[in-house]
Amino acid sequence: MAKRLYTYDDIMNLPDFIRVELLDGIIYADDFTDLEIDEEVFQNPPSEEHHVTYRLSIVKK
Repeated sequence: MAKRLYTYDDIMNLPDFIRVELLDGIIYADDFTDLEIDEEVFQNPPSEEHHVTYRLSIVKK
């Protein structure tokens, strides 16, 4: 299965407090953060009528 390439619109659907960069369709976080994104984040973008709650989890490696 091919890895999903992200778009600028996908990045805009992420919450503002997550700092990421988009390079060649791949999302990169800072050097201290590994980002695991659930696909539902992109399927249900927040809006004035549709409020979204994000859940952050700490994954110890």
